[in-house]
Order: sequence, then C-alpha cells, then structure tokens
Amino acid sequence: MNPAGINITNSTYMNATWQSNSLSHELAVRSQRDIMSNITIDQVPFPGINLNSVLFHKAFIVNNNGSHLPFNESIAFEYFQNIMVYGAQSFVVDIEVGMNYSWVLKETDVLLSDLLIQMRNFISATNNNLYGNVLMLLLRVDPTIKLASARNKTIYNSRLNFTDDLFNKFPNLNITGILDNTIGRSFIYTPSDFLGTYDPPYSIDNSTNFWPTLGALMYGRRKRLLAMEITNSFDALESNYIFTNHNLTYDVGNVSISCPYNRDQFISASETTFKFLEARYTKSEVEMYSGCGYSPMIANRFDSANITALIDLLAPAVVWSWAVGQPILTVSVPRKTSDLVAENCAAFNFAYNNFSANWFVENCYSKKRALCRSDKQIFNWTATNVKDSYFEMDGYRGETKCPNTYSFSIPRTPLEQRSILLQFEASQFNDDTLWIDLNSISVSNCWVSGGSYASCPYQRAVSTRNFVAMMVPVTVCSFVLLMMALYFSLFRIPIYDNRYNWKRVVNNYSKTEVDGVPS
Repeated sequence: MNPAGINITNSTYMNATWQSNSLSHELAVRSQRDIMSNITIDQVPFPGINLNSVLFHKAFIVNNNGSHLPFNESIAFEYFQNIMVYGAQSFVVDIEVGMNYSWVLKETDVLLSDLLIQMRNFISATNNNLYGNVLMLLLRVDPTIKLASARNKTIYNSRLNFTDDLFNKFPNLNITGILDNTIGRSFIYTPSDFLGTYDPPYSIDNSTNFWPTLGALMYGRRKRLLAMEITNSFDALESNYIFTNHNLTYDVGNVSISCPYNRDQFISASETTFKFLEARYTKSEVEMYSGCGYSPMIANRFDSANITALIDLLAPAVVWSWAVGQPILTVSVPRKTSDLVAENCAAFNFAYNNFSANWFVENCYSKKRALCRSDKQIFNWTATNVKDSYFEMDGYRGETKCPNTYSFSIPRTPLEQRSILLQFEASQFNDDTLWIDLNSISVSNCWVSGGSYASCPYQRAVSTRNFVAMMVPVTVCSFVLLMMALYFSLFRIPIYDNRYNWKRVVNNYSKTEVDGVPS
C-alpha cells in the first residue's frame, strides 16, 4: 500500500526493481511518527540521502551489461519519489549556478525547481494525517558560476554576490521565489514562522528548546517542509524561507563523533538542534549513529542497477523501533474473550548479549513486566517488579505497577532507546520482554500510546457505554412510533367512521339533479 497519488510500479529498469512498501512498514513508520508528536522537531530523526551522490550524477544510468548511458532525469525522479515513499525525510542537494543563471544540481543540468516540483507532488499526495510527514531540504550552495570568455573562448569561474540587484536581474536565482512557485508558502515552515511563534520573539540563531513539536507543526500549522542552508552563501534577508546554518550541526565524513554514554551526555545531546552526519555508511553504522541522536545522511554511490540496495541501508534509520516484519497485522479485541487472546499490544524485547532491542506485537493478556520512565528525568528507566497483563500496567484502574515517581512509558526517539540499552547493560539486566505504552486495542492496526483506553485518531471507535447511550433514544422513539401505528390499525378515528355518512349525503343530493342538457 502507498499514499494516494504516488504511483510506484514494480517495473524493472536496468536490473533494479523497486518493491512497494508492505503494510507492516507503513504501520511502523506511522506509529513512530505518532509517538514523536510531542517531541520538538529539532530532536526528531530525519534520515535521508545526499541526492547528488545517490541519484543525480552522470554515472547513474547503466544498462544490463554495466556500461553507462546518458543521464535521464525522469528515471532519477521516479526513484526519488520511491525513496520519499519508503520514509527518507531529509535531502541534501549540492547546487550551483548554471550557464543560464538558474540553480541546477551540481554537475548536472537538472533544475532545482524541477526537483522541488517533485517534492511538491509528494507533499500534495500525502497531505493527510495517515501519510503526512515533515521533509527537510538542505542546500549546499556553490556561489561560483562558469562563464565563457568572449576573447579566448575559455571557461572561467566567477564568484557571485547574492544581492537584491542580482535577484532582480536574474529572477531564476531568487531561492525564495523558486520555493514559493514550486513548494508553496503554505507548506513551508519559515524563519518568520519561528520568530512569530513566541512573544517576545527569540533570536533565530539561539533557538534551543524553542522549536515547535512535530504534532504542532504538522497538525496545528499544517507545515510539511523546512529548508536550511549548510553553507553560508545566503543572508537571511536574501532568502527569508531558509534557515541559516546556525540552526543545525552538519558533519561530513569520518569525523570523530562521540556518542552519549551517561545521563549528562544524553541531556547534552538532546539540547543540540538538528544533528546530521553525512558519510558513506554500512548498515550497522546507520543503526549506531541513529541511536546516538544523529540523522544519517547516506552519501554512498549508487546507480540504476543497484539503487534498491539503498533500502537496506535506510531501514535501520527509517524504522528504528519495530523488528523486521513488525507490527504484524492485528484484529480488534473481541467483546467476549473467553480464550484471553488479543494480539494488540507492543512489547520491548531486550537482548543483553548483542546489545539490541526491538518492538514486537504480543498478546495483551500475557504476563510481563513493564517499562517505566522517571517522571523527573526522561533518560532514567526501570522495569516493574511484578508481571501482569498489559491492561494492569497503565494505572487506569487506580494503581500503576511502576515504582513511585515512575510511569508506564515508551522510548520515543532512537536516542531514548539507546539510553535504555545502556542503562540495562550497566545494571546487567537479563534478556526480557517488557510491555511498553503502545497498543492497537481501540482500532485494529492503529497504534497509539496513552494506555489501554487510548483512542485512535484516524478512526472513530465507539465504546459499549457510548453505544448504549446513543441507542437508547433511538430505541424509545422507535417503540413509540410502533405503538402509535398499532393503535391506529385497531381503532378507527372519527374522520374514518364519518366517511359513510358523507357518502349517503352525496348520493341523496345526486338524486335531485336532472339528467341531460337544460333547454
């Protein structure tokens, strides 16, 4: 299944076949997005790719014998759509000024505006609560332009100074205008939106902890795109749709990256906004750096024959929570559960030996311990001492099983999940499966947190009590109408009885009438 309007075919081009997403994959991505709804967007993972390395390069198109063919941007755009549907959310683009004073992807003839139109098509097709998510556009700008010398017909580089005069002379260089005409202002979260969020406004270059939550951005403001510049070619006044590089941490290559190992380091990592690491990754490295709080930017070189291998690299960052093939498809909990089976609850499976954890769908009536988070410190975790069913763990019936000052909870980001692994490893926590605050009890395959009575935001679920409350007035009215109909069928009303009297009067009057035409 895929978002409406996004056409993904299982067609083969140059030996590469891109498969459609499974329903389990869609549910996993959606459930992650929903549990991060209250996380500020600067702490939300945005896994992505370097578009110039992965797709838009001259050696991308190959034929069946491995030789290169001329670059075809339509083929590259088709794979770009597939990558966005799979779950990649951030895209770094190296752009330069083309010979006609338009922004193009570096070392290609692909216009930046054409790439943005593809993003707009995806945003429009997924602009709903089921498939919507926030995208990041990261621009790395080369301010030089290759110009031809009229005297000796040679090519030389000239550095451009981006001013209003230049934009007026060459409107195709105006990034604000390009974004406005392609993506559209209504979808873009801009620096002016950020500064207008708070009163008094805060400096945009000192914005820690003042970013909106993912839920507020998507459902409150209905924004779908943030644009940031990695370089410093643009001034805020020259492009008021783009955040400057003061708002993010962007590292490239084999830099010395430190992962948090204690509580203070986790807190420090959570206070750094928008952390990206661009490199040529292995799958294990993608998983590791995701857990360290970074958004991996894959810069591995691909071509049209092996592009589907990108899925394997992206997978640990796109779905950092659920095990492969999870969540399995579920059915709603029956009203009468004599066999006490309800595969509608999520559990955190911790493996001490290989330092890993994944989520699995489990029977809600199984007896397990539960994962608890400190009410005072988000990176402090423990487990309940007793085992019980999922329904007994959320405290809805008055008493939670978690220790004092702890609550039944769930890791909401890869960074939080890593903090659990380290804490359990340090305490020599044995392999175990723990309940976490995630279930699809209300509506089948709609995974929500908030306890066993949490409702699904995408489909109305009517409880037995509410159903009875709605049906009582309807039943009473129907009974009254039935009694009235029965009464009228048994007892004639006066108008009905007088019908024969009226008929006799009319007949007597008719006898006095003369037949024929008067003379």
